[in-house]
Amino acid sequence: METRILRHNNNNSTAIRCTPSSISLLLLVMSSILLPTTNAMTEIDMGTTLVALKFDNGVVVGADTRTSASGYVSNKLAQKIHKITSPAMEDEKDNDNGSDDDDDDSLSCVICRSGSAADTQWLCQELTTDLWERKYRYCQKTSVRQVAHFLRHLMRQQGESSLQASLICAGCDEQEAKIFTIAPSGTLLEEDVFAVSGSGSTILLGHLDSLKMSMTKGDDGLYSEEEAVELVTKLLRLSIERDGSSGGLIRLVVMQKGKKLREITVYPDAPSSTQLEMNIPGFANAEAI
Repeated sequence: METRILRHNNNNSTAIRCTPSSISLLLLVMSSILLPTTNAMTEIDMGTTLVALKFDNGVVVGADTRTSASGYVSNKLAQKIHKITSPAMEDEKDNDNGSDDDDDDSLSCVICRSGSAADTQWLCQELTTDLWERKYRYCQKTSVRQVAHFLRHLMRQQGESSLQASLICAGCDEQEAKIFTIAPSGTLLEEDVFAVSGSGSTILLGHLDSLKMSMTKGDDGLYSEEEAVELVTKLLRLSIERDGSSGGLIRLVVMQKGKKLREITVYPDAPSSTQLEMNIPGFANAEAI
């Protein structure tokens, strides 16, 4: 069976003979060009809320636990805070190996991830590999600033359009507590008191701006540890209530110079209780999931 297709050119008509197989091939080529691909996997996105806040002797960071693929919640209990190292962890490793080497005992650092889950996981894995090489091959100490600059270097190497990642690098080293933000373009900024990132950050910026005038507590103009933990918890609660890409639990990590980092899990919908630690509604000493 043949099909005739008339082609008009300069008032002349030409008949083109097409078989069913050739028509099917033509339609297939046109659909691949004009129509979007439907069998491609949807990128797992960490649309999220990340908060970091300095207090008088350290820094506290917090994040929600929801990841999504398009409009589908793919994971309710994701871990968005990547721990680099901590004093107690290094002590345990050294004791197990029978060594007294404590080069990195002064470093406690975390990376808060938002953007593409695959891209941010790759960045953290490359960072971990580099830090282990620095310590065990070259016996070099690492600071929070060096961690942030290494991440910036990785992101600029890949190019602005290659990676979908926005990071907060925070921690304590031999000098003091530090907070850095790293934009998808590789722009690195050091923050004075606090940093927010992710899809829920726009909801919190106005509230944080209103609190700037009150951030004058303590001898060095910072909150106490209890007040900082309570404020970060409140900010994440506000974001979870309004941002559709933020949800699940609230994970907090508290870091102080020379001390083991402390992890806190908060259940946003739990009832208030003054008997819980720090009087934070929904506070729980649950282990990280």
